[in-house]
Amino acid sequence: MTNLSVISNTFLDYLRLEDLMHISDKEELRTIYKNEFKQKYPMLKGSFSAVFYNMKFRKKIYFAKNEVKFRNVGGYHPLAVDQYTSLNNQRRHQYREQEQKHDGDEAQQQQQQQQQSQLQRWRCRVCGVRCNSDISFQEHIDSKRHRQQLILKVLKMDRDKLIANKNGVRICSDCDGDKGAIHLNVMKKERKSVDIKVTNYR
Repeated sequence: MTNLSVISNTFLDYLRLEDLMHISDKEELRTIYKNEFKQKYPMLKGSFSAVFYNMKFRKKIYFAKNEVKFRNVGGYHPLAVDQYTSLNNQRRHQYREQEQKHDGDEAQQQQQQQQQSQLQRWRCRVCGVRCNSDISFQEHIDSKRHRQQLILKVLKMDRDKLIANKNGVRICSDCDGDKGAIHLNVMKKERKSVDIKVTNYR
C-alpha cells in the first residue's frame, strides 16, 4: 500500500500545478480528489478522509469552521513540471504493465482451467483412462477393455450379493477366504485341487 504521506504530497503537487490552492471548501476538495486526482493516479490507494487527516497531522493544512487553508504555501517547493510529468508517465507505465501482466495471468489461468475441465470430461472413471477428444473418448467407451472393466466393477460392487447363500443353496470349500475368494498356497509348478461343496438345504 502506498504511504499516505506520498499520496498527500502528490495531491498537494496536483492542486498547485492545477492552480487549485485557493479552494477552501473541504467538500469541493473531496470532489476534486475523487473525480480528477484519482482518475489521474488510479494506482495511488487511499481515501480522501485518510489523506486529508494526514495533511492536517503533518500541518500541511489548517482546518477550522469548515474552511481549509494551506500552510507554508510560499515555502513549499513542488516538483518541476517536467519532473512531475515524468513521474506521472512512469507511474502510468508501471500501472499499465501491471494491468497487462494481470490480464495475461488471468487469461493463462482461464485457459488452464478450460484444459483441466476438458480433460476431466474426457476421463473414464471406470478405467482411469484420460482421452484428448470426444471422438477418442467415445472409442474408448465402445472398446472391449472398457466393457471388461465395467463388468468387473459391477461384480466387485455386488460381490456380497453374488456370493450370498440363496434359495437354501450353500457353496463352500476348505480354502474359503474373505468375500467368496478361495485362497491357496501353491508352489511353482505345483498342482492342487480344491473340492467345492454345494449343499441344498431345501
